[in-house]
Amino acid sequence: MSMNSSKWVKLISLCPQMEVKFEEGKIQVVESPLWRSNNKWECFPLAWETYSLTGGDTTHFRCRNCNGETHREYNKAPVEIKHVLHQKHSLQLVLLHLLSERRRCSCCDEYLKKVFYYCSICDFAMNLACAEKPPVLLSIYRPRWHDHTLALFPRKNSLTCNVCGLIQSSGLYYMCPPCDFVMDQSCLSLPCVIRISRHPHRLSFSPYFRQGDWSCGVCRTKINNKYGGYSCIKDGCSYAAHSKCATQSNVWDGEELEGLPEDGDEEEIEPFVRIKDGVIHHFLHQHHHLRLEGNTDRDYDENMQCQACITPIYFGNFYSCLHCDFILHEKCANLSRKIYHPIHPHQLTMVGGYEGILDFEKDICSACIWLCKAGFFYECGKEGCDFKLHPVCHNFGATSPRKSYASFIPNI
Repeated sequence: MSMNSSKWVKLISLCPQMEVKFEEGKIQVVESPLWRSNNKWECFPLAWETYSLTGGDTTHFRCRNCNGETHREYNKAPVEIKHVLHQKHSLQLVLLHLLSERRRCSCCDEYLKKVFYYCSICDFAMNLACAEKPPVLLSIYRPRWHDHTLALFPRKNSLTCNVCGLIQSSGLYYMCPPCDFVMDQSCLSLPCVIRISRHPHRLSFSPYFRQGDWSCGVCRTKINNKYGGYSCIKDGCSYAAHSKCATQSNVWDGEELEGLPEDGDEEEIEPFVRIKDGVIHHFLHQHHHLRLEGNTDRDYDENMQCQACITPIYFGNFYSCLHCDFILHEKCANLSRKIYHPIHPHQLTMVGGYEGILDFEKDICSACIWLCKAGFFYECGKEGCDFKLHPVCHNFGATSPRKSYASFIPNI
């Protein structure tokens, strides 16, 4: 039974017959045999090494005590396979002796797990997940990337992908020999239209850039015009990014926007309603109106703190409530209700201060690691994401709260 789910799942037992280790980037077979014990009490599930091939429920296990010999009620993964990507020799199921170094799978370019398939003659290694996937297509047609059908090139080689401009030392390539076009397998899933946290407009993929000096807005390095990448869809906007830079998980939210309407992408709701000149109704102070006041002929009061950033009002204009002691820096009153921040891929929404007991482990700003729920703060609306941000860290991106506060307040 799966240990991560209420559903009953028949696990597959992994019984590698060979142990390997990494030596200077090469995989070497360990001469000593796999260790086994006859103590059946150590064969209980608590002693198993469990594996999930999809990132979800546990699907495979290896008994460290008997290596599967006493678990005959379970189906066993084959200890030797033939695969279309390596037709010369069989692949053996092996166990990695020590995880002192890392090596990438020859199929998916992800790091190898502790148990994988391996050909010692060709130094070809493949993760379990790749071995159990449906057969790899020997040819594909992707008109968005190239006009002709592309053929699989299964040999291990270091080639520059025309779509992303990177050299993949391992992994699969598809090629169009007449056009000298090469595409690595990972680029097949690249989206056409995306929205990233580093830019306010949508970006569209192009197989190459027009002539000119282009610079990536994410990594800040030069873009080679002859390779693919993303550029802004807005007329007159020259923002561009490398394919892999724009689709990093900390920059892109993973959503393909091709065919979806743009309505609402840049629509911004004002944080307050202007009642009359100098008087506003702020969305986070619904009960009363706020009035704009100068701060020139007033004695300094350290207890007079802005309810948004929780710092004293030293200089400059501020809004004060007509009926209570609620006050805001003029700059804080103008903070956007929804934002994108460069260090987070999802949209953030401003919410009001929390009046309960603050948790010093959970209620901290994700940028400066100080408590942020006492005043206004931005939070991520994505389910399962607990990213939070001080309003001052939004404006200046500083990691030091002292630096953030000082630069946020006018004339300091």
